Amino acid sequence: GPAFRRRGGGLGVVASTLLPLLALFRSNLLQLVGLSAAIIVPTLVLAGATSQFIDQYIKLGNLYVGIPIVWISLAACVVLALLLISQFLLLRRMESVLSRRFSAELFSALFSAPYRYYQQRSTGELATRMLLGVQISQLLVKQGFRFFVSVLQSLLLLLAAIFISPTLALLAAI
Repeated sequence: GPAFRRRGGGLGVVASTLLPLLALFRSNLLQLVGLSAAIIVPTLVLAGATSQFIDQYIKLGNLYVGIPIVWISLAACVVLALLLISQFLLLRRMESVLSRRFSAELFSALFSAPYRYYQQRSTGELATRMLLGVQISQLLVKQGFRFFVSVLQSLLLLLAAIFISPTLALLAAI
């Protein structure tokens, strides 16, 4: 109706809300970058060990190389699993902190609304609004931070591939 007043401010409000959150998670983001770089090492070790296993053990029949390559591969798998678990726990902790923060702000805004606000809305709409804090934090971490981590790991793998073989890296990038 004529008394409707649009609230919110578009992308400016989103940016002014997210930038302080990024500052809040500065150390966690640095840990994510470090874990992303560390995850590259066992990934490359597995790729190299697989290549050597195929070349030395299967093609050339060098039997003395098979067992050490298997042990190296198993150790790399264990290290990779531990690093991925650490990364998952860090992202989960960030999601939990964001969820609590967003939910607290949302609940204070919802519970300070006048009684008429609750009369005009259905129960489902109110319940959906109360879950927005959890949904926004999940969206930010799962879509935002995990995408950032995946892109960073891909770029680091591409840099390692360029160092190992520029021609193959160029083919892989295309």
